Amino acid sequence: MLDKEPRQVVDEFINYTNRAGSGENVDPFGAFHEDITWTMTGNTPISRTYRGLDDIRNNIGLAMATQFKTGRGYGIYPYQYINAGNRIVVLAKARGQSAKGIPYRNSYFFLFEMKDGKIYRAVECYDGSHVMMCPFDMHLEESPVSS
Repeated sequence: MLDKEPRQVVDEFINYTNRAGSGENVDPFGAFHEDITWTMTGNTPISRTYRGLDDIRNNIGLAMATQFKTGRGYGIYPYQYINAGNRIVVLAKARGQSAKGIPYRNSYFFLFEMKDGKIYRAVECYDGSHVMMCPFDMHLEESPVSS
């Protein structure tokens, strides 16, 4: 039996994230299990598996704090949930702005697994090219076509 329904835990995470994104002094990782494993897919500088709450705070938390501005309405906005036992898939859109003022509008696929009423495992899929252009301020261009 679960302490909380997965949707409740995810909504708690989203609430914390959005409040932090709007500039409120709140712990965006308050819904995470101490032994969380969080995998960010892709080939961006932040793509890897983070192990434990300290690793997430020291890396993802620091990146978010330095690479993004806070502002009203900034955060993650789910539009579909698919629940199965202690796992839940969340499709979401993000809204924000990089520290250099570049608008951030990304799409996300999250897979969350719960343990002890907290998020214990997560896989985060997103548009890596948008991540490279917005918070990492990289210019991407089409490669030349060879004949």
